[in-house]
Amino acid sequence: MSNVPMGRRALSLSSADPDDGLDEPRGDRGVLAVGTRVGSYRLERAIAEGGMASVYEAVHEILPRRAAIKVLHRFLLDRWAARERLLQEARILEALHHPGVVRIFDAGMLDDGRPWIAMELLEGLTLGQRINLHGKLDPLEVIELLGRTAAALAAAHRAGVIHRDLKPENIILVRGANGPTVRVIDWGIARVQDESTGRLTRANMTPGTPLYMSPEQARGKPVDGRSDTYALGVIACEALTGSPPFTGETPLDVVIQHLTAEPPSLRSRRPEVPAALDQLVLAMLAKEPAGRPSMETLQARLDAIADDLRGDYDEVTVEMEVELDDDVVSGEIDVPRWRPRWTPQVERALCDTALAPVRAHRGEAGKSETLALIATTLLTALMLFAALALPALGAHTRHTVRADHVIIGGQLANFATSHVLDVARDLH
Repeated sequence: MSNVPMGRRALSLSSADPDDGLDEPRGDRGVLAVGTRVGSYRLERAIAEGGMASVYEAVHEILPRRAAIKVLHRFLLDRWAARERLLQEARILEALHHPGVVRIFDAGMLDDGRPWIAMELLEGLTLGQRINLHGKLDPLEVIELLGRTAAALAAAHRAGVIHRDLKPENIILVRGANGPTVRVIDWGIARVQDESTGRLTRANMTPGTPLYMSPEQARGKPVDGRSDTYALGVIACEALTGSPPFTGETPLDVVIQHLTAEPPSLRSRRPEVPAALDQLVLAMLAKEPAGRPSMETLQARLDAIADDLRGDYDEVTVEMEVELDDDVVSGEIDVPRWRPRWTPQVERALCDTALAPVRAHRGEAGKSETLALIATTLLTALMLFAALALPALGAHTRHTVRADHVIIGGQLANFATSHVLDVARDLH
């Protein structure tokens, strides 16, 4: 069997229910014009389009709220299963209250009978986009993202909801109070447990995406939360090694490997992956559901691996010194080398360091403008250094920057002005 990978786009096509119209050629999608009113929202632009629905960015006409409006395609209007999927997604989102699950604001019907739902408008990359940009992600970053995704899925499983179509495109990375966090989206083919019988509702199809489909899901067997665990294991392999465990020329090639082939060790593809993480991902990819951890167990094991792994990363002490005219200012920040990404903690550390000389000399005659410029220059130097140089450093590094070596421009200058210069002047 060839190992030439298909593009993610080709392998992202879910198997279609013959009764929902998704297997037919594209028909009239009923695209809505900018300015169209949907419920209490007014559409501003189209932002995405799928096989079942279009998504628009919209603004609430009364509240200061922006939303993503998902509207069923018109040619699916007479397909009960397609309408029900969108309505089921609305009901699921209303029932799931977790910070890792996209929020729903409202739902309704257009005049032509098409359902729509208004959801949280997310600004950020999908995990798939981040993998495409960077190839292999840092193990600690992957552990954090897996843990947050597992927490969202654990909440869904406790509510009797199985996602069934987990993939990098359905995990959105957004900025949170303590750094990047996740939102799990696209719950349209999720399975909801029937409370009256304790069984999952009857399936007329094998939904999902072949690259991430569990063996039991591929066979059309009943699934539980451990099917989502398998999909998350495939995602972990892709994020850590740059490719999923199984690839092929056709979706069928991939499905056959999910059913019969043993997944490769991550360390065989990337030796620096921690052994404990390698073993955990292989357990997530077990052929039999009984061999896979639950989402709660997965979270606990990821936390333990992260604690061990953080001890292997140095904390970099960056000492900065800037000469400007007759004034010399210096400061230092401590940043973990494994997290060179921008976070509120890094931002506060940089600002505090840049403002230190201003606070030390506050009230001195004639110093205000010079110190403000020094603070701005120092902050810009620190920002450039943190963004560009930290990944390559060893621990306890001293770095000296002179004013004529610092370039202040573009977004960095705007950031420095808004976060430091105004504060510096206020101090005087």
